[in-house]
Amino acid sequence: MSALQSFLEHLQRDGRLQRRVQSAMTAAEVAMIAQELGYPVSGSELLLLSGKSLTGMRVLRIDHPGEYPHRY
Repeated sequence: MSALQSFLEHLQRDGRLQRRVQSAMTAAEVAMIAQELGYPVSGSELLLLSGKSLTGMRVLRIDHPGEYPHRY
């Protein structure tokens, strides 16, 4: 199992962590949260999962004004 899958499974079980991740503004911030918990996850890995479902969770990328759409 990959570190990303393990992190998402942890996220699925932990409501407090879910709120923390939902308040993050960027994939890099979510990756830092994962890394604090010992999961070597990168923001790029998270962005590559955008729109896909893994371990029963769907990863969504929110486009912000001024960003280049479909960059990842």
